Amino acid sequence: MDKRTLKQWLLINRVAGLGYSSFSKLAGADGCPSQVVMASASVYERAGVRKAARDQLLEYQKAPDTHPLAQQLEQDLLWLEGDQHHLIPISSSAYPPLLKNTPSPPLVLYCVGDPDYLLWPQLAMVGSRNPSASGRELAESFSRSLALSGIIVTSGLALGVDAAAHTGALKANKPTVAVVGTGLDRVYPQKNHALAKQIAAQGVIVSEFPLGTAPRPQNFPRRNRIISGLSLGVLVVEAALKSGSRFCRP
Repeated sequence: MDKRTLKQWLLINRVAGLGYSSFSKLAGADGCPSQVVMASASVYERAGVRKAARDQLLEYQKAPDTHPLAQQLEQDLLWLEGDQHHLIPISSSAYPPLLKNTPSPPLVLYCVGDPDYLLWPQLAMVGSRNPSASGRELAESFSRSLALSGIIVTSGLALGVDAAAHTGALKANKPTVAVVGTGLDRVYPQKNHALAKQIAAQGVIVSEFPLGTAPRPQNFPRRNRIISGLSLGVLVVEAALKSGSRFCRP
C-alpha cells in the first residue's frame, strides 16, 4: 500500500463520527479510501456523514498539511515503520472474513505481531477479572488444549480469565490473539505488560483504536464485539450475571 493510501485510511479512522454505514456508501464496492476522503460536501450529506466528520474531511481536502490531524497522521506512519507493526483496512484480503461480515466491523485494524493469525480458526475465551484459583486453572487448561488442537485462542488481555487464556496458549508454544481497548502504543492493564510482549512475539495484538487512545470504559464493549466477531464461538469462564463477558457478541 502506498503512503498516500495508507494516510487516507489512517485519516478515515481518526475522523470522529465516520461510521461503517457512511463509509460503505462513500467508498463503494471496492472500499476505495480516496472516494471517502475526497468527496464533495453534497455527497457527504447524502451518505449521512455527521456534520463534525464532514467538516473535518472537507478541511483536510483544503489543507492536508496544516489539518489538526496532520501531526497525528505522521506519528501513525512513523509507528507503522516499526517491526511487526501493521494496518489492515477493511478492503484488504488480509482482513478477517468473519469479522467483516458482522453488523458494524472496524474500518481498520492496527496490529502488532503476525496478522496472518487473524485468518486462522479462533475461539474466544473470556470471563471474570478476579476468578477463583480453579477458574484460572480451568481457563489455562482449556486454552492449552484448544491451542494444541490447532485453534487460536482469542481474548482481551485483561486480568484474570483473559490472561489465563493467553497464558495457556503461550505455554503450549502456540499463538494467541489479544484484542485490546486502547491504542497499540500502550498496554492496559500495565500488570500484563510482559504478557503483551510475549503475545506480540508469538501471536498478534489487535485494536481498532488509533494510537494514543486511553483505556476508557466505553472502549471495552466495542472491543468485545471484535473478540466475538473474529471467533467461531465464545467460551465464558466464571462470569457474573451482569458481566460484560456475557454480552461478548458482534
